[in-house]
Amino acid sequence: MIKKYFGFAIVMAVVVYAAMFIDVFLTVGLAAAFTVLYQALSLSAVEVSVSFDNAAVNATHLPKMNAFWRKMFLTVGIAIAVIGMRFYLPLQIVSYIGNLSIVDSYHLAVSDGAAFGKILADASATVAGFGGAFLLMTALAFFVQSEKEANWVTWLEVPLQKWAQLTESAGINKARLGEAVITLGLAYLISAHQGTHEFLFAAIAGTVVFYAVDILKTAFEAIDEKLSTSKAKWIAGGLGTFIYLEILDASFSFDGVIAAFALSDNLWVIAGALGVGALFVRSLTVLLDETGAMKTYEFLENGAFVAILLLAASMYIGQLLHLPHWIVAVTSIASILGAVYCSIRHTTPEEAEAAA
Repeated sequence: MIKKYFGFAIVMAVVVYAAMFIDVFLTVGLAAAFTVLYQALSLSAVEVSVSFDNAAVNATHLPKMNAFWRKMFLTVGIAIAVIGMRFYLPLQIVSYIGNLSIVDSYHLAVSDGAAFGKILADASATVAGFGGAFLLMTALAFFVQSEKEANWVTWLEVPLQKWAQLTESAGINKARLGEAVITLGLAYLISAHQGTHEFLFAAIAGTVVFYAVDILKTAFEAIDEKLSTSKAKWIAGGLGTFIYLEILDASFSFDGVIAAFALSDNLWVIAGALGVGALFVRSLTVLLDETGAMKTYEFLENGAFVAILLLAASMYIGQLLHLPHWIVAVTSIASILGAVYCSIRHTTPEEAEAAA
């Protein structure tokens, strides 16, 4: 199973780590090479640990894609995740904040990683506002469903489900007004405490993008269904889901990319190590999908969205007080493992035998 699902990721990890080690060994020395290797391994481990929920959510959407779009997700999608989010995004943020060209931003990253990381850290409020709002809206969209079948954290999920039923009867459920009010209301309180509107404006942008993506996803899914027999594979069988998952992955990546500069100030090391982590997460997505784990473990999807909710909360709370980055990793893994454990406890012997 390891070879089948993680073989390619393992090979790429060895290649990337070896390239980093040899390059630093030849240019700086052995001690520095081992330091870089340690940083890379740590970054990859953090990336995987904080993205367990991302893999679970992706696995729930993968069955909606046909073979063509699944391949696109695992090839073009991973290229976007690695090159776009782990390499280009930091350059673009520093370019915008520092009023630099992309080329100058890259040269700064290579020549003075500490200065580059400082400019990137200065953008944390904008990044957290956008990513936190998008993820909070994503989590609430899952929990505020009148027809959701399974509730794991009942004290949280049952009231939200009842809220969905009440708003649906009033004819306003589709507008998700309450979710936007919560998301932006909390952002306003944080901005008021900070004395600046930077976080609030970013949260508004994140909320607007969520609505836009949600509308596009719904529209494309309708097109996918109508054109399911079409020979034009680029418009049938998963375009909407592909776009949704790529933007969702971007939201997961924002906070981690900035936090990575606390472990290393080398852009290539960060991009390579996080890229390796992203490969393992995609491999985990395929494993969860093909082994039927999402159906076998009843609360696994709920656990993933609880982790997303906690990640969004950490982005908000992180604007008021310092949160160690390991907290996000621990809560993500704990949510997934807790959901799996409760699913096993909840499954009857008859259900387990039928699943087998």
